[in-house]
Amino acid sequence: PRAAEDAARAELERVAAERGLPISLLPLAVVGTDGNLLAPPAILESAQRYGGDQVLIGRGDPNAPDTDLQWTLYTRSASEGWNGPLAAGIDHTVDLLSPQQGGSLAQAEATTRVRIEGVAGLADYAAVQRLLESVPGVRRANIAAADANSAAFDVTVRGGAAGLVEALAGSTRLTRVSADGAPPAYRYQPRG
Repeated sequence: PRAAEDAARAELERVAAERGLPISLLPLAVVGTDGNLLAPPAILESAQRYGGDQVLIGRGDPNAPDTDLQWTLYTRSASEGWNGPLAAGIDHTVDLLSPQQGGSLAQAEATTRVRIEGVAGLADYAAVQRLLESVPGVRRANIAAADANSAAFDVTVRGGAAGLVEALAGSTRLTRVSADGAPPAYRYQPRG
């Protein structure tokens, strides 16, 4: 079983890297003491302790490893399920989390500046940069300016500032502090 788990982990990480989806594979408890699947808020709360804002669960029959898995993606706004092989879990998740490209200018890639408060040192700068780069639709995030307790990042993202605000709406680690300011401003919440 350990070799099969290692192979599955390697396959998930490979597909995620190919699709540009940052993932953390964690053994989260998703079943309660009664044997039933936990409610979505409880699953998300468990993931948030590790810095996750979404949870993808793949369930299958351990006695039939070549059959499709039952996948469920949990986000703050919804959950969606589908069946498919191992790689389909990541592929479908990327498709769901990435806004659909269309002819709309709203989905054009643009660079926007975002101010992040609560950034107190190099470790925080690096953590915030990784968080921003993990947001669906973000191609890059570079620090543009810093002071004692905040930093400004230039973020290249589909949909520009509006796209970034929409993508960060469910984040528990970056919470909006100004709804009307330009640039958008957030407070960084380190893992507790």
